Amino acid sequence: MRVVLLLLMLSTATTAQVQQQPIYGNINGEIIRETPHFQIYAEHSYVPVDLDWLQTEIETIHAYLTERLGVSTTERFALTFRPPDTAPCPIRGLARFDEPVAQSIVFADPKLSRAQLSGILAHEIAHLFHARVLKAGTADVNLGEGFATWAAGKYWQAWQGTPADNVRTFRREGRYIALEEYYRETRPDTNSADCLRNRDRRYNSWAGFIDFLIGDYGFEKFRQLLGSKEELREVKPTVPNIIFIDPATFREHAIVLDPTIIVGGAPVADFKGVYGLSLSELEKAWLAKIN
Repeated sequence: MRVVLLLLMLSTATTAQVQQQPIYGNINGEIIRETPHFQIYAEHSYVPVDLDWLQTEIETIHAYLTERLGVSTTERFALTFRPPDTAPCPIRGLARFDEPVAQSIVFADPKLSRAQLSGILAHEIAHLFHARVLKAGTADVNLGEGFATWAAGKYWQAWQGTPADNVRTFRREGRYIALEEYYRETRPDTNSADCLRNRDRRYNSWAGFIDFLIGDYGFEKFRQLLGSKEELREVKPTVPNIIFIDPATFREHAIVLDPTIIVGGAPVADFKGVYGLSLSELEKAWLAKIN
Protein backbone atom coordinates (compact mmCIF):
# COMPACT_ATOMS: atom_id res chain seq x y z
CA MET A 1 0.00 0.00 0.00
CA ARG A 2 1.28 3.46 -0.92
CA VAL A 3 1.21 6.53 1.27
CA VAL A 4 -1.43 9.12 0.41
CA LEU A 5 -0.23 12.69 -0.17
CA LEU A 6 -1.81 15.37 1.96
CA LEU A 7 -0.43 18.85 1.35
CA LEU A 8 -1.77 20.74 4.32
CA MET A 9 -1.88 24.47 3.73
CA LEU A 10 -1.44 26.43 6.94
CA SER A 11 -4.28 28.76 6.00
CA THR A 12 -6.75 25.87 6.10
CA ALA A 13 -5.65 24.48 9.46
CA THR A 14 -8.57 25.61 11.61
CA THR A 15 -9.33 22.68 13.90
CA ALA A 16 -8.94 22.90 17.66
CA GLN A 17 -5.96 20.58 17.40
CA VAL A 18 -3.88 23.19 15.59
CA GLN A 19 -1.63 25.58 17.51
CA GLN A 20 -0.46 28.62 15.57
CA GLN A 21 3.14 28.51 16.77
CA PRO A 22 6.33 26.59 16.08
CA ILE A 23 7.06 23.89 18.64
CA TYR A 24 10.67 23.05 17.94
CA GLY A 25 13.53 25.51 18.10
CA ASN A 26 14.30 27.27 14.86
CA ILE A 27 12.11 25.02 12.67
CA ASN A 28 8.99 26.82 11.50
CA GLY A 29 5.85 24.74 11.46
CA GLU A 30 2.32 24.35 12.67
CA ILE A 31 1.07 21.56 14.90
CA ILE A 32 -1.50 19.69 12.84
CA ARG A 33 -2.17 16.61 14.96
CA GLU A 34 -1.48 15.54 18.53
CA THR A 35 -1.42 12.10 20.11
CA PRO A 36 -0.65 11.04 23.68
CA HIS A 37 3.09 10.81 22.88
CA PHE A 38 3.61 12.98 19.78
CA GLN A 39 3.02 16.36 18.26
CA ILE A 40 2.93 16.15 14.46
CA TYR A 41 3.56 19.36 12.62
CA ALA A 42 3.84 20.62 9.08
CA GLU A 43 7.08 22.31 8.13
CA HIS A 44 6.53 24.55 5.12
CA SER A 45 3.08 22.92 4.75
CA TYR A 46 4.68 19.59 3.81
CA VAL A 47 3.05 16.37 5.06
CA PRO A 48 3.29 13.51 2.50
CA VAL A 49 1.35 10.94 4.51
CA ASP A 50 -2.18 10.04 5.49
CA LEU A 51 -2.47 11.66 8.91
CA ASP A 52 -5.17 9.30 10.20
CA TRP A 53 -2.89 6.34 9.45
CA LEU A 54 0.15 8.15 10.88
CA GLN A 55 -1.54 8.98 14.19
CA THR A 56 -2.33 5.33 14.81
CA GLU A 57 1.01 4.05 13.50
CA ILE A 58 3.28 6.23 15.62
CA GLU A 59 1.39 5.39 18.81
CA THR A 60 1.63 1.69 17.90
CA ILE A 61 5.38 2.09 17.31
CA HIS A 62 5.73 3.93 20.63
CA ALA A 63 3.94 1.11 22.48
CA TYR A 64 6.14 -1.46 20.73
CA LEU A 65 9.35 0.33 21.72
CA THR A 66 8.12 0.80 25.28
CA GLU A 67 7.61 -2.95 25.62
CA ARG A 68 10.74 -3.93 23.70
CA LEU A 69 13.02 -1.68 25.75
CA GLY A 70 11.21 -2.14 29.04
CA VAL A 71 10.90 1.58 29.71
CA SER A 72 8.14 4.16 29.62
CA THR A 73 7.95 7.91 29.33
CA THR A 74 5.40 10.69 29.56
CA GLU A 75 7.52 12.96 27.36
CA ARG A 76 5.95 14.00 24.09
CA PHE A 77 8.12 13.94 20.98
CA ALA A 78 7.83 16.05 17.85
CA LEU A 79 7.56 14.59 14.36
CA THR A 80 7.87 16.28 10.99
CA PHE A 81 8.55 15.42 7.36
CA ARG A 82 10.77 16.91 4.70
CA PRO A 83 10.98 16.22 0.96
CA PRO A 84 13.45 13.49 -0.06
CA ASP A 85 17.12 14.39 0.23
CA THR A 86 18.56 14.79 -3.27
CA ALA A 87 22.18 14.12 -2.31
CA PRO A 88 23.95 11.12 -3.93
CA CYS A 89 23.80 9.33 -0.59
CA PRO A 90 20.50 10.67 0.78
CA ILE A 91 19.54 11.08 4.40
CA ARG A 92 16.40 9.13 5.28
CA GLY A 93 15.78 10.58 8.69
CA LEU A 94 17.19 12.54 11.62
CA ALA A 95 16.83 12.32 15.38
CA ARG A 96 17.32 15.49 17.39
CA PHE A 97 17.34 14.97 21.12
CA ASP A 98 19.45 17.73 22.69
CA GLU A 99 16.68 20.31 22.42
CA PRO A 100 13.77 21.18 24.74
CA VAL A 101 11.52 19.06 22.50
CA ALA A 102 13.07 15.88 21.09
CA GLN A 103 12.21 15.45 17.43
CA SER A 104 12.23 12.89 14.64
CA ILE A 105 12.43 14.12 11.05
CA VAL A 106 11.69 11.83 8.12
CA PHE A 107 12.64 12.62 4.52
CA ALA A 108 9.80 11.16 2.49
CA ASP A 109 7.61 11.50 -0.55
CA PRO A 110 4.14 10.08 -1.30
CA LYS A 111 5.67 7.12 -3.16
CA LEU A 112 7.43 5.79 -0.08
CA SER A 113 5.94 2.46 0.98
CA ARG A 114 4.34 2.26 4.38
CA ALA A 115 6.71 -0.56 5.34
CA GLN A 116 9.75 1.65 4.69
CA LEU A 117 8.15 4.68 6.31
CA SER A 118 7.31 2.71 9.45
CA GLY A 119 10.81 1.24 9.54
CA ILE A 120 12.38 4.69 9.40
CA LEU A 121 9.93 6.07 11.96
CA ALA A 122 10.64 3.22 14.38
CA HIS A 123 14.40 3.71 13.96
CA GLU A 124 14.19 7.45 14.55
CA ILE A 125 11.88 7.19 17.53
CA ALA A 126 14.19 4.51 18.95
CA HIS A 127 17.01 7.09 18.88
CA LEU A 128 14.83 9.37 21.02
CA PHE A 129 14.16 6.53 23.45
CA HIS A 130 17.91 5.85 23.55
CA ALA A 131 18.85 9.39 24.50
CA ARG A 132 15.81 10.72 26.35
CA VAL A 133 14.23 7.69 28.00
CA LEU A 134 17.13 5.30 28.60
CA LYS A 135 19.43 8.34 28.97
CA ALA A 136 22.18 6.17 27.50
CA GLY A 137 25.53 7.08 26.02
CA THR A 138 25.68 8.59 22.54
CA ALA A 139 29.37 8.75 21.62
CA ASP A 140 29.64 5.36 19.87
CA VAL A 141 27.91 5.88 16.52
CA ASN A 142 27.99 2.19 15.57
CA LEU A 143 26.31 1.14 18.80
CA GLY A 144 23.79 3.97 18.49
CA GLU A 145 22.75 3.17 14.95
CA GLY A 146 22.82 -0.57 15.53
CA PHE A 147 20.72 -0.22 18.66
CA ALA A 148 18.09 1.92 16.92
CA THR A 149 17.94 -0.65 14.12
CA TRP A 150 17.62 -3.49 16.64
CA ALA A 151 14.97 -1.62 18.63
CA ALA A 152 12.92 -1.01 15.46
CA GLY A 153 12.56 -4.79 15.40
CA LYS A 154 9.56 -5.98 13.43
CA TYR A 155 9.23 -2.62 11.67
CA TRP A 156 12.78 -2.77 10.34
CA GLN A 157 12.35 -6.43 9.40
CA ALA A 158 9.16 -5.68 7.44
CA TRP A 159 11.20 -3.21 5.41
CA GLN A 160 14.67 -4.79 5.09
CA GLY A 161 14.39 -8.28 6.53
CA THR A 162 15.91 -9.83 9.66
CA PRO A 163 19.42 -8.46 10.40
CA ALA A 164 20.82 -11.94 11.15
CA ASP A 165 19.53 -13.26 7.83
CA ASN A 166 20.98 -10.23 6.08
CA VAL A 167 24.37 -10.86 7.71
CA ARG A 168 24.29 -14.44 6.46
CA THR A 169 23.69 -13.06 2.98
CA PHE A 170 26.55 -10.56 3.33
CA ARG A 171 28.90 -13.37 4.32
CA ARG A 172 27.71 -15.67 1.55
CA GLU A 173 28.25 -12.92 -1.02
CA GLY A 174 31.63 -11.93 0.43
CA ARG A 175 30.37 -8.48 1.44
CA TYR A 176 30.57 -8.81 5.21
CA ILE A 177 32.95 -6.40 6.99
CA ALA A 178 34.38 -7.07 10.45
CA LEU A 179 32.76 -4.82 13.05
CA GLU A 180 36.03 -3.20 14.08
CA GLU A 181 36.51 -1.98 10.52
CA TYR A 182 33.56 0.36 10.92
CA TYR A 183 35.52 2.31 13.51
CA ARG A 184 38.26 2.93 10.94
CA GLU A 185 35.82 4.40 8.42
CA THR A 186 35.61 8.05 9.32
CA ARG A 187 34.07 9.45 6.12
CA PRO A 188 32.31 7.00 3.78
CA ASP A 189 32.29 7.96 0.11
CA THR A 190 28.88 9.61 -0.23
CA ASN A 191 29.26 9.78 -4.01
CA SER A 192 29.60 6.03 -4.35
CA ALA A 193 26.76 4.17 -6.04
CA ASP A 194 27.02 1.65 -3.19
CA CYS A 195 26.71 4.24 -0.41
CA LEU A 196 23.17 3.34 0.68
CA ARG A 197 23.87 -0.36 0.29
CA ASN A 198 26.97 -0.05 2.48
CA ARG A 199 25.10 2.01 5.05
CA ASP A 200 22.36 -0.61 5.34
CA ARG A 201 25.03 -3.29 5.65
CA ARG A 202 26.49 -1.41 8.61
CA TYR A 203 23.12 -0.96 10.32
CA ASN A 204 22.06 -4.58 9.80
CA SER A 205 25.42 -5.98 10.89
CA TRP A 206 25.42 -4.02 14.13
CA ALA A 207 21.74 -4.74 14.81
CA GLY A 208 22.37 -8.47 14.39
CA PHE A 209 25.36 -8.30 16.73
CA ILE A 210 23.43 -6.33 19.34
CA ASP A 211 20.62 -8.87 19.15
CA PHE A 212 23.22 -11.49 20.09
CA LEU A 213 24.57 -9.40 22.99
CA ILE A 214 21.12 -8.77 24.41
CA GLY A 215 19.94 -12.33 23.84
CA ASP A 216 22.99 -14.02 25.38
CA TYR A 217 24.02 -11.53 28.07
CA GLY A 218 20.84 -9.60 28.82
CA PHE A 219 19.59 -6.08 28.25
CA GLU A 220 21.07 -4.64 31.44
CA LYS A 221 24.57 -5.67 30.35
CA PHE A 222 24.01 -3.90 27.06
CA ARG A 223 22.82 -0.77 28.85
CA GLN A 224 26.04 -0.91 30.83
CA LEU A 225 27.94 -1.04 27.53
CA LEU A 226 26.12 2.06 26.28
CA GLY A 227 26.98 3.88 29.48
CA SER A 228 25.16 6.98 30.62
CA LYS A 229 24.88 10.03 28.44
CA GLU A 230 26.54 12.14 31.12
CA GLU A 231 29.50 9.79 31.52
CA LEU A 232 30.25 9.74 27.80
CA ARG A 233 29.93 13.48 27.55
CA GLU A 234 32.45 13.88 30.32
CA VAL A 235 35.05 11.80 28.46
CA LYS A 236 34.19 12.94 24.96
CA PRO A 237 36.70 15.84 24.77
CA THR A 238 39.54 13.53 25.81
CA VAL A 239 38.81 10.78 23.26
CA PRO A 240 41.35 11.31 20.45
CA ASN A 241 39.33 9.50 17.78
CA ILE A 242 36.34 11.83 17.85
CA ILE A 243 36.26 14.40 15.06
CA PHE A 244 33.98 17.42 15.52
CA ILE A 245 32.42 18.76 12.33
CA ASP A 246 29.77 21.23 11.27
CA PRO A 247 26.41 19.44 11.42
CA ALA A 248 25.41 21.16 8.17
CA THR A 249 28.02 19.10 6.33
CA PHE A 250 27.13 15.82 8.02
CA ARG A 251 25.89 13.34 5.41
CA GLU A 252 27.83 10.23 6.42
CA HIS A 253 24.87 8.48 8.07
CA ALA A 254 21.33 8.11 6.81
CA ILE A 255 19.78 8.23 10.24
CA VAL A 256 21.72 10.42 12.61
CA LEU A 257 21.95 9.90 16.35
CA ASP A 258 24.39 12.72 17.08
CA PRO A 259 25.29 14.82 14.03
CA THR A 260 28.17 16.59 15.79
CA ILE A 261 30.58 13.65 15.84
CA ILE A 262 32.07 10.85 13.81
CA VAL A 263 33.91 8.09 15.59
CA GLY A 264 36.97 6.54 13.97
CA GLY A 265 39.95 4.46 14.96
CA ALA A 266 38.79 2.23 17.83
CA PRO A 267 35.59 1.43 19.74
CA VAL A 268 34.53 3.98 22.32
CA ALA A 269 32.45 1.41 24.22
CA ASP A 270 34.28 -0.83 26.69
CA PHE A 271 33.41 -4.32 25.38
CA LYS A 272 36.18 -5.98 27.38
CA GLY A 273 35.22 -4.29 30.61
CA VAL A 274 31.54 -5.17 30.32
CA TYR A 275 31.66 -8.64 28.79
CA GLY A 276 35.17 -9.82 29.60
CA LEU A 277 35.78 -10.28 25.86
CA SER A 278 37.00 -7.95 23.14
CA LEU A 279 34.75 -6.82 20.31
CA SER A 280 36.43 -9.22 17.89
CA GLU A 281 36.03 -12.14 20.34
CA LEU A 282 32.36 -11.37 20.83
CA GLU A 283 31.88 -11.01 17.10
CA LYS A 284 33.49 -14.40 16.50
CA ALA A 285 31.10 -16.05 18.97
CA TRP A 286 28.12 -14.33 17.35
CA LEU A 287 29.04 -15.32 13.81
CA ALA A 288 29.60 -18.91 14.90
CA LYS A 289 26.15 -18.92 16.46
CA ILE A 290 24.30 -17.64 13.40
CA ASN A 291 26.39 -19.59 10.87
